[in-house]
Amino acid sequence: MENHHRLIWVDIVRGIGIIFIILTHMPINRNLTAYNCSFQLGIFFFFSGYLFHISNKQKSDLGEQKCSDFKIFLISRIKGILVPYLSLSLISMIFYLFYYHVPFYSIITFKDMLSVFLFGARNTIFYNIPLWFLPTLFLVECLYYFLRKYCNKDIMILFISLLLSCFSFIWLNALYQTKVFWTWPVAIYYLIYFTIGNLARKYIKENTRISISNINGILFVLCLLLNISMYYFPDIYFSILSFQTISLHSIKLYFTALLIMLAGTYVYICISRILANKFKHIYFLEYLGQNSLIFFGLHIPVMWCIRSLFQYFDISITARFNLIGIVYAFLTILILWPISYLINKYCPWIIGKYSNNKSNNTKVLA
Repeated sequence: MENHHRLIWVDIVRGIGIIFIILTHMPINRNLTAYNCSFQLGIFFFFSGYLFHISNKQKSDLGEQKCSDFKIFLISRIKGILVPYLSLSLISMIFYLFYYHVPFYSIITFKDMLSVFLFGARNTIFYNIPLWFLPTLFLVECLYYFLRKYCNKDIMILFISLLLSCFSFIWLNALYQTKVFWTWPVAIYYLIYFTIGNLARKYIKENTRISISNINGILFVLCLLLNISMYYFPDIYFSILSFQTISLHSIKLYFTALLIMLAGTYVYICISRILANKFKHIYFLEYLGQNSLIFFGLHIPVMWCIRSLFQYFDISITARFNLIGIVYAFLTILILWPISYLINKYCPWIIGKYSNNKSNNTKVLA
């Protein structure tokens, strides 16, 4: 019963997270973009770490990744992360060719697609930009595997992750650089969120009923205010993406980014646990959380279709209050809902699910 309860709130928070990710790639204003980006990836790196555990078993009933041998671990992550990266890329490539009426014999286009697929750098995968996340997550998990394998003390793991992350942010300009193989500096940067998520599982009491009255009210309110402030002060977030130099200012920016992302993650963890306790099930968010890899990997092609239909039928929606972006996001989710059902039923290998994996919750986004 305890495990089942935990699965519900984890799915809910990841469902909320995927809504923000989809909304970020829709036509929304600068303020909402800054708000979403200030914490959305932190949620998924946090919970990727939260569900990570080195053991002799390959899978637990909660979709945790468990393996002590690196060969077993590597094969598992290739199946769970790189195979979906390949399959979702192929689907996106085919869609791109049809959507933009590119001839199948266009050698230049195929070379460009193959090049960006193999390179897998952030913001360079023109046929489906968000897919950079998958090879980067693969690197994060490999880094953390060795860190956890050869360092027994949690405080040392946290300290090393923090140093590596800060080093990547300042010295390697992780959030400024894009044309880097598999965006490996970003993997080093996000290692701290993965680490915090993995260490946090020891302190989150799964069988505790959470409500407004028994969470740390002051901490929650402070985190909520910090989280909301990103909407009204977007320049704070965008300054984090600027070029960094080795200076006290860059160090301050790094810890500002860390605080903002952890605050947003904490807020939505609390909200999700409260919702799970109050309503038992929120099937819409749970389904999104359980199938977030599909919604993540295919929302860009679907959004292109929606935009084309709106242009073809000359449908206009006011940009005020981000209404057009919200409508696009809602329609994207609506269209992907039956698609996700068909993928799960007939070709689950596309998202790294196989016949020997009975879990409803896979390790990566899905």
